[in-house]
Amino acid sequence: MILEMSGTSKKQNLVQKLSTQTKDGLKIENQRLCKILNDLKKKYKLTYEVIQQLDQEYQQSKDSMVLRYPQLKDMIRRATTDQVLQQAEMPKIPKHKGVKDLFHSTEGTTQVQQPVQSRSSSFLQTCKQFAGKSDDSSYEMKTVTRNLSDMHKKEIEDDNKNKEHMISVYENKFLRAHNRLTKLKQEFIASKEDLLPVRYNKLKEMIKTVTKDEKLKPE
Repeated sequence: MILEMSGTSKKQNLVQKLSTQTKDGLKIENQRLCKILNDLKKKYKLTYEVIQQLDQEYQQSKDSMVLRYPQLKDMIRRATTDQVLQQAEMPKIPKHKGVKDLFHSTEGTTQVQQPVQSRSSSFLQTCKQFAGKSDDSSYEMKTVTRNLSDMHKKEIEDDNKNKEHMISVYENKFLRAHNRLTKLKQEFIASKEDLLPVRYNKLKEMIKTVTKDEKLKPE
């Protein structure tokens, strides 16, 4: 028995087909992905600022050894409030809204990673330029804003794939940050059973586990 496809499924398939086969569809998808990625970066920045603040307070507390124990407790409490943990949860990513997305403007700009000739040059490069033997192949990857209308279809396709990758990267960062902060709160509560000298050392290690995690840094 062949089931007839629902109207909603047909619309979703049409959107998906147009977003992967036509340049205008790719532009619309690029704008959607760009908005999602920018929103994720902004929201994650708020979470990472909490971790940075925790690290800053931890470093400053080294100057007051007598009062450091209560300071460690206070800074952990501030970094693991319900509001902070809720903020660290991965936001829901919006999907295509339907066929009406196809009528959005395809004009706009996007930020892409592309090679740009480096302005800085080494001493050797400077000598080559003076001698008239400069190597013009000195490039570095930079974030450049480009008009979607000026980009070829393949360029937009590649940029869409890159944005999809970066979205998944930030999904993992949100998950990691939320897990780190949640575990910090759980370990902090559990450490209340320890004697003060033992707990003091545990608090320091718990904080460093979060603040020294290089994978939490924004891209």
